[in-house]
Parts: sequence; structure tokens; C-alpha cells
Amino acid sequence: MIDFVVDLAEARSHILNIRMKFESKSNEEIITMPVWAPGSYMVRDFSRHISHINAEKGEIQQIDKKSYKVKGEEIIINYSIYAEELSVQTSYSDEDFVLINGSSVFFYVEGRKEEKYRVKIINSPHRHISTSMNKENEFYFMENYDDFIDTPILLHDGLSKSFDLDGKKHYVSIVGNFNRNFDEFVNEVEKIVK
Repeated sequence: MIDFVVDLAEARSHILNIRMKFESKSNEEIITMPVWAPGSYMVRDFSRHISHINAEKGEIQQIDKKSYKVKGEEIIINYSIYAEELSVQTSYSDEDFVLINGSSVFFYVEGRKEEKYRVKIINSPHRHISTSMNKENEFYFMENYDDFIDTPILLHDGLSKSFDLDGKKHYVSIVGNFNRNFDEFVNEVEKIVK
């Protein structure tokens, strides 16, 4: 299991502070920031958004632009992501909302993408967390890395409502001005989804 904690204390300054923690299986692992985003067929350079990285527990050494060798039995890595690029591939944060697209924020451990990946959000000034990830206590999770990064997280104070259809929960969230009746809008979305 690979755990992340995303600290939003500096979100209004476009900074996401992340703590990655996992037990090493071989006392030496490689962590890598992806160069792809789900649904996009271009090579991306998400590692350019890392403003600092260090090992709280274990050792860390940069191998290339996107990868680091980490050593130790228990690995704890702290890093910051500058999140001021609002697009479908990147992440964004300010005082109004935070959008986390996993491939632009979360490392994976090479050879361990099929493990459970979890994230906990702390110091959020927002009321709503909208995501289709599973929830386990204070952690949101997916059973593997590819699903984990293909499931965005939106934190906001806007409008939010969910509905169930065929045993699956669907969320509708609006951030910013919305000049319609939100309940009617959600009912229309539900009809389209059916």
C-alpha cells in the first residue's frame, strides 16, 4: 500500500505539500512521476511542477528528470507541487477551489502499480470533496495506480449533489457562478446519464 497526504495549508498560494509513505520491499525502490495523463496521448513533463523534494525517512537520489532512487525499509518523501495550471491534465489550487489530477501530483513506485494507492487531504478550507474514489476512514483510495490517477479530486465550497444510478454514485459539482436552479440541473444530468 502506498499512502499520500496532501496538505492544503498553502493552497491559496498554488502550493500542494505532499507526503508519500510506503514500506520498501527491497530496501531500494524507484519512484517516478508519470509523463502521461489518462486520456491524453502526449508526453507530459509533470515533474517540472515539483518545487522541492526531500526524504524525511530513508534516502533519496534523483536519477533523471522524473525519477528518484529511494533507500530504506520505511520511506517517507516530502515534496511540493506548484499547482497553477488549470487544464484537464494538470492540477490547480487557489482560495476558491483545488483540483487534483493524480498524474500531475502523485509518484508511483516502479513495479508496484498494482498495489492500493491512498490519499488523505488535510488542512482543507473547503466544505466539499468531490471524487469517485473509494473512502476508507479519512483516506480516499483506488486498488491500483492507474485507477488512482484517473480519478480527479475537486475540493470546493460550491454546489454539490450526488445521485445513484444502477448502484453507482454520480456527482455533480459546480464551482463559481451558476445562474440556474441547481436541483433542476442535477435532475437533467441524471436523465442524460440514464
